[in-house]
Amino acid sequence: MTEESAEPSEPRTEREKVALFIGRNAERYLRLYDEMIAFEDEEQAAKGRTFRVGDADFFSLPILLVAPLWLVYRKFYLWAAAWFLAIFVWDLITMNLMPEGVMSNAAFYGVVIGVSVWAALSFPIRYVKYARRQAKELAPDDLTRTGGASWLSVLACLLILYLFEVMLAQVIPSA
Repeated sequence: MTEESAEPSEPRTEREKVALFIGRNAERYLRLYDEMIAFEDEEQAAKGRTFRVGDADFFSLPILLVAPLWLVYRKFYLWAAAWFLAIFVWDLITMNLMPEGVMSNAAFYGVVIGVSVWAALSFPIRYVKYARRQAKELAPDDLTRTGGASWLSVLACLLILYLFEVMLAQVIPSA
């Protein structure tokens, strides 16, 4: 057995580096990556058109159901913070400016469902594009550290949300 065969090989292609960055469920996202590469080889890219939601045969049910937690799981912390902040602000607006009852709840959940559908279609594409940029810029060791998925982050996020709710319950008296 030679020294070379004992060590794991370094990723050579962009596809291997993207897979290394994605980590868990990489094969699923690599199908989307392959679609992007095929698209770039076609006339569309020559015309300056970029790969968009309508070009992909990809939908993510986990993003649809729990988009902010998927963002945390995939280490998109700023996007997740913006998502939670937007929900919080929208909830404050509907609680204070809209009449009580069904209409304010319908408006709130309508927006949440609409944004979730948009996220389920667009975030996988954004994720693969981000992974491609990282694959070009980072060393293989940094790809695994920077990318991937983190259940620990999701648990920490849920704990922070719970503590935030407890704090709000103390500050805002219930009617």
